[in-house]
Amino acid sequence: MGKLEIVSFNQNGSICIKFKDDGRGIQVDKLISIAIESGKYKKSTVEKWSKKKLMDTIIESGISTADTVSTSAGRGVGMRLIKEKIDSYKGKIEIDTRKGEFCEFSILLPK
Repeated sequence: MGKLEIVSFNQNGSICIKFKDDGRGIQVDKLISIAIESGKYKKSTVEKWSKKKLMDTIIESGISTADTVSTSAGRGVGMRLIKEKIDSYKGKIEIDTRKGEFCEFSILLPK
């Protein structure tokens, strides 16, 4: 059984909502492979990315770490739609992960 923590608080004039699980974290090696296989990026470019830049690729259209395509995952559009909605409110999303420990999405929305 997993644990999902959802918290909200004020942060520097914004509302912050954090979603954090206690799962395996984002599979970074798999994400690197998917970014390269997408044809959007060269291996030499991806290997130089910071952790933040790599995590941001999860939000891009056509990038998905799901093993199979279903009605709810695997097409590389879900996170992009979330990002577009957050952008429409002039907010931002930050993603953090630690292998074998957690994955955390922080959404910041102006008041």
